[in-house]
Amino acid sequence: MNYRLVLRLLGFLTLLVSASMLVCLPWAWLDDDRASLVAFTMSPLAAAVAGGLLVLAGRRPPRDTLGQREGLLVVVGGWLLAGLVGALPFVMSGAIPAYVDAIFESVSGFTTTGASILTDVETVPRAVLFWRSLIQWLGGMGIVVLFVAVLPGLGIGGRFLYRQEVPGPSKSGLLPHVRDTASLLWKIYVGFSIVQVMLLSLAGLDLFESFCHTFTTMATGGYSTRNASVGGFQSLPVEMIIIFFMLAAGVNFSLFASLRRGGGDTRSGTWQALRRSLADPELRLYLSIIGIVTLLLAGSLVMQAGAHPLTALRQASFQTVSIQTGTGFGIADFDTWPDFCRLLLVALMFVGGSAGSTSGSIKVVRHLVMARLAWAQVRRFFRPRRVSIVHVGKTVVDGDMQRAIAGFFVLFLASWLAVSLALAMMGSDIVTAMTASIACLGNVGPGLAGVGATQNYSGFSAAAKLLLMAAMIIGRLEVYTVVGLASRSFWRP
Repeated sequence: MNYRLVLRLLGFLTLLVSASMLVCLPWAWLDDDRASLVAFTMSPLAAAVAGGLLVLAGRRPPRDTLGQREGLLVVVGGWLLAGLVGALPFVMSGAIPAYVDAIFESVSGFTTTGASILTDVETVPRAVLFWRSLIQWLGGMGIVVLFVAVLPGLGIGGRFLYRQEVPGPSKSGLLPHVRDTASLLWKIYVGFSIVQVMLLSLAGLDLFESFCHTFTTMATGGYSTRNASVGGFQSLPVEMIIIFFMLAAGVNFSLFASLRRGGGDTRSGTWQALRRSLADPELRLYLSIIGIVTLLLAGSLVMQAGAHPLTALRQASFQTVSIQTGTGFGIADFDTWPDFCRLLLVALMFVGGSAGSTSGSIKVVRHLVMARLAWAQVRRFFRPRRVSIVHVGKTVVDGDMQRAIAGFFVLFLASWLAVSLALAMMGSDIVTAMTASIACLGNVGPGLAGVGATQNYSGFSAAAKLLLMAAMIIGRLEVYTVVGLASRSFWRP
């Protein structure tokens, strides 16, 4: 194991997080907020010192090549370090004095979970809220993907980092060089963010709230500057803009990249690229699930809760997109909805968005593969000699991929059950335990009962918060990456 190289890369990653803190200083200066000015001066300085020491500790590594084991350690270590370093401004500003709570807020931010311990967001200084939103934006596309995009010289090691970071069963790059792929994805991500900031500003939000909600929409994170989340704006245009960009963030960014590259400069090329993207089976299933669940929720709200049809459709569409993409924004207290609606929303937490998106949870394509694999087994039951090939579009899902997806399902559900049981042992009721665990493991944020739409995670013990933080990281890195560290073969020379 090349530990010196791991330390050096973790040091550079810490320096990157440190530099991003400086972006929050203007808000502290504009508000004449001395506590925040001190926090966002001292925090990046402390982080820079820590990063510098790690770089020095890792100088002159035995070799400069990054292997798969080192890449795995850098990815997991990078997320842990980001959570620890990202907590510094919360503590130093006094917004979250308890360090465990601050780490919880930071890890929840970087993993785009959106589970918060803050009971009154609107009293928190703007500089701190901006940092809270910014870390979600950094974590949305992935801090390690950004690291790969901006740091030259990683070579083949960058491919290992990229493969461990990008969510979904397929880890192939769009371009021959993985650094070019990472840069392209970040350019698309930034482009969407710029457009959303402009649209939210035109819809009536000030620049601060436009930036904050753009950051947490594109990252499907869900942190808001309002206690009532997006519902606090009482604005249909704002809700429609956020719905559109939540939908976009839940789409595989490879489709946007292919559209951008495949269109070229000709109108016919753009049209052909668009047709290919719209024919993607995962995209079609993703949009179909959202459409069907929206109609079911709206119908239930009208028939069981007596809601006005337009109000029901407005709330159902927003909450469906928000929960399935794992964003976690709210415009209604869905914990008071009929049981059918609540159960349907919990089921969505296990679905998630598309592979290669900023969404969390299992991902639509895995459900699609497992459904087709199950149907193939049903057909073989009647015709045992039949050779069944599982396709997703024109792509054949080979045996290795099938086993990887089946293994992921087992590990994901086992992790959810283990965290649920542990929370129940710590005193949580069954609904809170089961929904808090999937909300954190699936990087969704809100659950039901004690962690419902109008509640938060402040009531959990320190041990429970540490457990939920672990669930967030496991979910964000899609189980295999973290579980791999626990295997004996990983540490064996």
